[in-house]
Amino acid sequence: MDTAGVKNEVAESIALWERRHKMFLYKGWQKVEKGTYWEPDTGNRIVMKDYGLLPANRKEWYFKLPESYLLIPACVIGLAVSIAMPYGIGLAIIAFICALYKILFALTSECEELLGRLLANIFIGYRPNISFFSGSSKKKRYIKKKIKGNWDNS
Repeated sequence: MDTAGVKNEVAESIALWERRHKMFLYKGWQKVEKGTYWEPDTGNRIVMKDYGLLPANRKEWYFKLPESYLLIPACVIGLAVSIAMPYGIGLAIIAFICALYKILFALTSECEELLGRLLANIFIGYRPNISFFSGSSKKKRYIKKKIKGNWDNS
């Protein structure tokens, strides 16, 4: 085998190794290629449509993960739930939801009753038989006319 063939095989194996062991963690302000990057501290997702710099300071870390990788934990959680439900966890969850519903209902009714008692003692000062915007009271005029003996409603 000649040296050129060996060099080509070495170069191909190095390129294959680089593709397989591509960088997984990136820092802020690092130049990256297009893809989806996740920040684990805040859960922010950054989609790079082309080569560019990651936003943030140099202390923040980003994972390069395709969105399809999120299916793996979802499947594991679904599998765990499907295994655990037949063995009583489902009944415990239903009992917990019923207890929580009863607690919230009792709390709401007590708050409603307390507010009703508080608002019942508030004096607003509204008197519907007094009108301040219609001029002199028609009732007073009617009484004056009745006293005078003038039964005419004009």
